Amino acid sequence: MNMSENIDKIAPALVEIQEKMTVIRDTEGVHGAKYATLSNTLAVVRPALKENGLTVIQSMETDDKAVTCTTRIMHKTGQWIDSVATVTAAGLNPQLYGSAISYVRRYGLCAALSVSNEGEDDDSKRQEIAYTKAEAKEAEEKELRKFQAAILPRLLKFDAEALQLAFEESGYASEEEDKEAMVCELIKQASSKPKLTTIGKRCKELQAEIEKSVK
Repeated sequence: MNMSENIDKIAPALVEIQEKMTVIRDTEGVHGAKYATLSNTLAVVRPALKENGLTVIQSMETDDKAVTCTTRIMHKTGQWIDSVATVTAAGLNPQLYGSAISYVRRYGLCAALSVSNEGEDDDSKRQEIAYTKAEAKEAEEKELRKFQAAILPRLLKFDAEALQLAFEESGYASEEEDKEAMVCELIKQASSKPKLTTIGKRCKELQAEIEKSVK
């Protein structure tokens, strides 16, 4: 936590807020999880801040791995205190990325003021975060299924020998005699886009070697 050189004015003001702050009511969220929304939190906090000569500024730093929010509580004298909160954002789609930003802003604001949300205990936080991760995993699996369906006809263009060798080199094998059934099973085993992309390239190399040896 960072702060201005002097906090003799802002500290008593924060104590006053913590003693008189109205309970921030929780609302029904996703999958029945309860937590106070960002708008609810701001609606309660802003009047209390104003009454004590305080204001709040939040700045965001985002990348493909995390969302970080710096919350600065400022006193009318110019004194200030910063609080930083970060949540993981890896693999989130745009909608869930926006939810992560709202979540870290709300969490950062409450942490800066040492204010708790009614109904927001560790279990409800874990439920909310788990829901976000579940959504991200579902989106990732959907994208993988789409890729698997797209690569199947491309792989079927190669000879069965080239396919078997390429997949065996990566540690995958199938006892299916039908080529399409064999490839479908092997695609399921190599359940990642990078692995399947590498195997596809290897199939092309092996196919060229096989055709060259035949000539």
